[in-house]
Amino acid sequence: MNGAFIDDNMKPLEHAGILPRVACLLQKDMEKNQKLGRPLNIEVSALEIYCEKIRDMLNPQPIQVYLNLQNSSSKKVNLVGQTWIPIHGAYDFLDQIELSQSKRIFKNNGLNERSSRSHHVFQIKIDTFDKVGKRVQSLLNIVDLAGSEGSKVREMIENSKSPLSPLSSTKSKLKAGGKF
Repeated sequence: MNGAFIDDNMKPLEHAGILPRVACLLQKDMEKNQKLGRPLNIEVSALEIYCEKIRDMLNPQPIQVYLNLQNSSSKKVNLVGQTWIPIHGAYDFLDQIELSQSKRIFKNNGLNERSSRSHHVFQIKIDTFDKVGKRVQSLLNIVDLAGSEGSKVREMIENSKSPLSPLSSTKSKLKAGGKF
């Protein structure tokens, strides 16, 4: 993937998806902040959610590493032992996407040769300073939902009823009369 979606001027090609486009935007921000003398730290993480288990897709260990959710005192949910990789440019970013994609669970379902069986969450942490010197921290989550065409009913139900599933949280909010 490295470079297959980006031209020599760090612009996304027409057929590029959201992640290569984000890589280009991050590259521009890194260059801008460097010119302004402002630090910009970017780290990425990738997770796979499959049948209520969370797998760390960037952990360098050769065995599968599953993560546990833990509530913190600041009303946040943490993943214990989650791997975060520092990014120094668009190609670093694309390398991590490629690595995490290579570890995903895929299956031929008769309609697609490689249909994803899991939810894939790619996370980007950005830590920088604004124009007045105030620290700004952001977390961007980009989610690729599991393919459901022709999948086994049990697998589809397990993935969608998990409290980790975006579909499950949406259903819960709608039932409770919540707003988005």
